[in-house]
Amino acid sequence: MPADILLLDLTLSPTHELDALRTVAERFPTVRVLVLSSHSEARFGIPVLKLGAAGYIPKSLAADVVPKAIRKVHGGGRYLSESLAKSSRTRCLRRSRGRRTSA
Repeated sequence: MPADILLLDLTLSPTHELDALRTVAERFPTVRVLVLSSHSEARFGIPVLKLGAAGYIPKSLAADVVPKAIRKVHGGGRYLSESLAKSSRTRCLRRSRGRRTSA
């Protein structure tokens, strides 16, 4: 039986970990993946969410964020830092505006 949550640390070579995320998402779709990384949130935050992660935690945040994020993800939610949530909303708004103007 697979775990409920996988805490995946993007280390020096994020490409391999992104492949691991893809594999986990495909083979174990019920496992919630929470990504922890020192890599740029702007560069990796949205891509890991698109690959199926339930959240992205930048290592630059306080240590008490990790248990909070785990509880949120375990409860069925998603964890996004404030800056990633704002970036995500901005992208969604741009896409929806683009659809309205092209329709």
